[in-house]
Amino acid sequence: MVRVCRQLHNEAVPVLYATTTFHSDDEKSLLAFLRRSPAAKYNLRDISIDRIKSKRHFTSALHLLKHARAFESLFLGWRMELCQAPDWHKFEKMLPWLQAMQERLMAKAQTSSALDLVIFDHDPCYILPGSAYVCNDGIVAPHEQKWRAKMRRGLGQE
Repeated sequence: MVRVCRQLHNEAVPVLYATTTFHSDDEKSLLAFLRRSPAAKYNLRDISIDRIKSKRHFTSALHLLKHARAFESLFLGWRMELCQAPDWHKFEKMLPWLQAMQERLMAKAQTSSALDLVIFDHDPCYILPGSAYVCNDGIVAPHEQKWRAKMRRGLGQE
């Protein structure tokens, strides 16, 4: 139906993107989706990404998401391997995107911080090959605190 009638498409697609949490295995899949669907980059509200592998693809996806008008949450998880912390340098590339989101919030006279849009997965538990059961809350929290402090400084909130 949405492909047959242009008016129906123009009215329905923004609702679809605004009411659905879009889940992606990685940033490359998200980037491909955003490039194929121009309406998505303007109307997405909630995104969940399992893992970040490439700073370049992640930065490109965030650049496209700057256009999102009603963005509410970016949920970042990662698939752990042998209890190693994620590469936090990948997340430092988020500052320009956070600055754009902060400007949008200020234009809407909202008092929340753009940092509130970013949610890190604190307790993903995985069963690794060989039946090892791993939870990472103790690994993520200290790194996230340092990252948030660095981003607050970059946003001029400290």
